[in-house]
Amino acid sequence: MQAIAMQSVTVVMTPRERFGVTQRSYESLRRHTQSDYRLVVVDGGSPPAVRDFLAAQARETGFKLVRRDYFLAPNEARNLALGEIDTAFVAFVDNDVLYSDGWLDALLDCARETGADIVAPLTCIGDPPHTHIHMAGGDIRFIDEAGGRAVEDGHRLMGVPLADVAGRLRREPCDFAEFHCMLVRRSVFAKTGPLDEGLKTTLEHVDFCMSARQAGARIWFEPGSLVTYFAPPPLDPADIPFYVTRWNDAWGVASMHRFMEKWHCRFDVERRRRGWIERHRRQPFEAMRARLQRLIGWRATQAFLAWRENRIIRKALAQRPA
Repeated sequence: MQAIAMQSVTVVMTPRERFGVTQRSYESLRRHTQSDYRLVVVDGGSPPAVRDFLAAQARETGFKLVRRDYFLAPNEARNLALGEIDTAFVAFVDNDVLYSDGWLDALLDCARETGADIVAPLTCIGDPPHTHIHMAGGDIRFIDEAGGRAVEDGHRLMGVPLADVAGRLRREPCDFAEFHCMLVRRSVFAKTGPLDEGLKTTLEHVDFCMSARQAGARIWFEPGSLVTYFAPPPLDPADIPFYVTRWNDAWGVASMHRFMEKWHCRFDVERRRRGWIERHRRQPFEAMRARLQRLIGWRATQAFLAWRENRIIRKALAQRPA
């Protein structure tokens, strides 16, 4: 199969929600990527061990390292990298992704053979990797209701064991990809502009793909590209400040209102905040929560953890530029 021209792609690795798995993800990327590619790594406020590891690797291998000394929202990090890209394609990846051989070649082949502007891989979730599907392409549905236009986004085959569908998945169009891993033609950004930094916590992938489709972009799912989102827990203690800040309620609610205003739609903000943002933010601390509840009761535990979260978030946000 003919490959796309040498160094036609830049891989951009950005922080998703923690730093402790960065080295494992980086080493997986290097081990499983056969294509010739440029690499840009964006680092925002990582702990000293991760900061020093990335700096050493940048010196040794020559990749471009862009660092800020404060936590970055995901679209902020990706936009910092856009100015460093001069290749035809960019592959956005999070710093907690594990790869399989040929993942990048398959995405590039799909783009060449279908004319796709955005390509989504087969994304699994968990450790060991490549066992349970997180998403096999995404769907967006708008529903006209009495109270306005509602929007639903869904993951195809979420939670299905990969072994149950192995060999049966086919390349096909879809409505959106996720930033766990997403290949994009750089020319798309000439039409959409940079990523919307008003979407700091949620829906940023749906927003970008909707903007791209509005500009005429085509989005495809490529099952020959297999990656895994290595989701927490566990969570290193050093990662708690970034993790809690990344999923703070204020960012989440503001992101949802930005999306609704932009796309003239509505959804249940409180339900999404509690059902996804708060639940995901607190998931790694469930064992500690259970122990505290046995000692001091449910109400005191809730109050203590909320106080602790807010203290961490205020400190982190105070370090960001105004």
